Amino acid sequence: MPLRFSLLVFPREKHLNCSNLLCHCNRRRLLDGGSSASIGINVNTVSAYATAYSTAMSAWTSMTDVSITQDGGANWAAVSGYYGNTGWTGHTSWTCNLLYRRSSVASQLNRTYLDPYPAGKRALVAMHELGHGIGVGHSTVANPVMYYCSGCSYDAGTRTLTADDIAGANARY
Repeated sequence: MPLRFSLLVFPREKHLNCSNLLCHCNRRRLLDGGSSASIGINVNTVSAYATAYSTAMSAWTSMTDVSITQDGGANWAAVSGYYGNTGWTGHTSWTCNLLYRRSSVASQLNRTYLDPYPAGKRALVAMHELGHGIGVGHSTVANPVMYYCSGCSYDAGTRTLTADDIAGANARY
C-alpha cells in the first residue's frame, strides 16, 4: 500500500517538522525514478494561478539543473482552490511506494489566502511548492524561497530563487 506524506506552507510562524520516513522519501531525487532531471507537471488551474506555476517552473528550470515542463499526462498535479481557513497558503504532498520512491505528487495553492496577494507573491508560493515537489526541504537560512514561510520571504524582498535554493536543488540533481 502506498504511503502518503505532506508538507505545508503556513502564512505565518507555523512549521511542521518531518518524520524520518518523510525525510527519507523526500531525499529521493526524481519523481519518476528515471535518470533525467526533466520532470513533467500537470498544471490544471485558473489563469492567474497557471501563470504563478509557469513563473515557478521557469525559475527552477532556468536557474537549476532541474527542468520542469508542462505535461498534461504527468503524475504531478498542480492546482489551486478555495480550501478555507486551513492555516496554509501552499501544500505539497506525495505518495511513496514501499521502496520509498515517489509515485505521485500534488501541489496546491490556497486561494482563500492567496487571492488578495500580488501576482509575484503567488508565484513565490508556487516556487516554494514546486521546490518541495522536486525534493527540496525548508531552508534554515532566512528569506530564500524555500524558507518555511515563503510569504515572509516575499515581504523581505525575495522575488526569485536564491543561491541557497539553487544549491539545494542542484545537490539533489
